[in-house]
Parts: sequence; structure tokens; C-alpha cells
Amino acid sequence: MRILYIHQHFALPKGSTGTRSYEFSRRWVKAGHQVTLICGKSDQSGFDLDNKETHYTIDGIDIIALNMSYSNSLSFVSRVFSFMRFMILSFWVGLRVKDVDIIYATSTPLTIGIPAMLLKWFKRVPFIFEVRDQWPEVPIDMCYIKNSFLQRFLLWLEKKQYGQLDFLNKEYVVESRKDPLRLLNDAESVIVLGVNYGPFSSPKQEFPKRYGKI
Repeated sequence: MRILYIHQHFALPKGSTGTRSYEFSRRWVKAGHQVTLICGKSDQSGFDLDNKETHYTIDGIDIIALNMSYSNSLSFVSRVFSFMRFMILSFWVGLRVKDVDIIYATSTPLTIGIPAMLLKWFKRVPFIFEVRDQWPEVPIDMCYIKNSFLQRFLLWLEKKQYGQLDFLNKEYVVESRKDPLRLLNDAESVIVLGVNYGPFSSPKQEFPKRYGKI
């Protein structure tokens, strides 16, 4: 099976942020699937920051890193522009990927679902959406998004995306009136965050020895 994976904030193990998408991808490859991953570049991703589209094959994963960069130091307007740019570029690049069997898109941002929805319609394949942060409720509750029109648009977009997906995966368990599962019936699962001890040397033995028992 060929999986088209879309994740703007993907990171390699040598990066400095979560590698959930990397771990999923390499395990799918190990299981015999083909994974093409479309991502951006950030100061935490482990990629070289440049202004060109770069193709990598890492642990069997075909990675297309788009010619755009992202940083947590960006202003609100610059972040929105980055999200819009990735949304457009990932759609056009995704159209070039042949023989796709399934589309897997992971947030944030919420706009990641737009190219996934469009590619689902164009390629006529299932779309799985993974919610990693609860957008737009969290930035709205934190008063980061204050414009009422933008709030209503993002809430509409959330509902639209959950109405188009074939399956929802979450990395958290929460019971809330704002939980996106309220928009679905049975098409959901939860795969919570975990830790891969592989890159570390005997953590269970070394930690108590160095720092004492907790």
C-alpha cells in the first residue's frame, strides 16, 4: 500500500521536536508499505534550511521537504502565511504522487486538512486525519485568535474536515464539549503519545543510578 503522509512540522530524529510521524512512517515501511511524506522545514526539523524543494530517502521513507521554512519566532501574520503557503504547495506536490492508496494528514495546523481533502477528491482514496493539537479551540481559548469572523471560519473548517474524513486518529484522550469526536460516529481511534527508548542507552537502569529513584 502506498501512503501519502502530509505533515508540515515533520521532524527527523536529529531534530529537536516530536518524531511521531517519523516513527509511524518507518514502521509502516518496515511492514511492507510505501510512504511518501510531504513536509516543510523548520529550525527544529533536522533538515537544512534553504529555499528549495528537497527530496530525501531516509529509512525507506520518501520525503519531499518543500521550499519553505517555519519557526516559532514568526509573527502571527507570518505563521498564517506559512500555513497558507504549505497548504497550496503540498496539494500541488501531492497531485504528482502516483498510485496513492490512502492519505494520512496530521495537524497542526488545522489547514493541513484542506490539501488532504482536495487530494481525497482528486485521487478518490480514503483520508485519515490525525488530531495532535485541538485546533481551533485551543488558540481561541488562549485568546491567540481574537477575530470573531476568523474564529467562526476555523470552527466551520474543523466541522467540514471531520465531515470529509474516513477515519480520525487522536494522540490524546479528552472528554469535552469541544472534543472533535462529537462530530463523528464510529470512525475514530486513539493512539496516545509514547516514547521510543531506542536512541537512548538503558534509560531504566541509567536514570535511577544517576539521579536516584523518583
